[in-house]
Amino acid sequence: MYRAVPVVLFSLIVTGCGGTHHWGPASLSRIAEPNEQDVEINRGVRRALLQEKSLSENASNIHVRSIGGTVLLQGAVSNGQERERVLQIAREIPGVAIIKDKLEVLTKAVASKDAEPLR
Repeated sequence: MYRAVPVVLFSLIVTGCGGTHHWGPASLSRIAEPNEQDVEINRGVRRALLQEKSLSENASNIHVRSIGGTVLLQGAVSNGQERERVLQIAREIPGVAIIKDKLEVLTKAVASKDAEPLR
């Protein structure tokens, strides 16, 4: 009987049934489907980011995903100030309760296709 315990534990870990949650775009979509409010939040954040003239082209390509008022922002920004401005813009959108910041600040070689994000 005790020999089966490690096999069961291993199976739970491998299949992800251990109850851990990882906040990425895929896990947000597994939790729930977006409702009308989430769609409006997505549109509001995207529209506000595109209308903000102080943001770089990098920031205009940020991926926005909202489920239940939790907004995931994922993508590249040019510097720390731009990251803070993007987060501020998202906070100002009605219905946003929580922001998951997955933004990456690029090195100074932003114009280069070989630019590496800072981690």
